[in-house]
Amino acid sequence: PTGQITVHLPDGRTLHPAPPLNPGAQPTADLAQTTRHVTPTAITTRDGGPFHLTESVRAFLQDHAA
Repeated sequence: PTGQITVHLPDGRTLHPAPPLNPGAQPTADLAQTTRHVTPTAITTRDGGPFHLTESVRAFLQDHAA
């Protein structure tokens, strides 16, 4: 009646939602500072090719409506 959904895992545990994250005052600057040591070639695709973050994010954000 309240619209709340409760999820139970196969082992009987209840899955609870995580609290919202606080991105801070400058999330983009903080992310850039934290990941500054990661080089562009640090992450590769399964076939060994370069990983393109921009293309990957664009693929996730596409509207896949039928």
